[in-house]
Amino acid sequence: PLPAVRTSESSTSELRTSAGVFVVLMLGCSSLHVLLGGVGWRFELAMVCGLVVGSAAAARWLTRRRFVPPVVAAIVLVGYVVARFAADTAVLGVFPTNATVVRFFDLAQGAVVSIHNQEIPADVDVGILLFLVSGVGLIAFLVELTVCTLRTPAYAGIPLLVLLAVPGMTDFDLSDGFTFALTAAGYLWLLRTNRPHRRIRFSLVFGAVAIIGALIV
Repeated sequence: PLPAVRTSESSTSELRTSAGVFVVLMLGCSSLHVLLGGVGWRFELAMVCGLVVGSAAAARWLTRRRFVPPVVAAIVLVGYVVARFAADTAVLGVFPTNATVVRFFDLAQGAVVSIHNQEIPADVDVGILLFLVSGVGLIAFLVELTVCTLRTPAYAGIPLLVLLAVPGMTDFDLSDGFTFALTAAGYLWLLRTNRPHRRIRFSLVFGAVAIIGALIV
């Protein structure tokens, strides 16, 4: 009975951590509102993040082999991007072919032209959406990998910072301090997960000081 209880508690903790990863990713994605018009792209990013994090969590629940969840998440990410943007060029709608690569290249070229010609906030056309879904999907994969598989939540700050830095790299005045603070608070929660109790206080204090310093800058 005791091992079963521990397994149940462990599964609950892992699901809670996966849910936290999804929330933090959504907070980070919200920083893009200063660049993009409309709301449809929010649902697209929620979908790809949910698929990546959810598929990894499901695989982790089914097996204890550590390499399986990242592999499943990567396959799901590629399959979704192919199905969403080039299903007619793929085998069974999800397995990419040479025609799929050509389609992605054409969409990427169109996105570059659109980005150069549009003003902020930009309309999210198919090419820009491909960039968004692919880029955020990769970030979701890396955050999930570092937090849930490698158990090194501190490194999740790197891909999250890349996501938060996009508005500032486009135009420094577009940086949203409030969104940054919310995402950083979520990041502190991730730091707290899977940590020995004695290190929690140090992690939170260090993270809080870093957040306050970044907001001041």
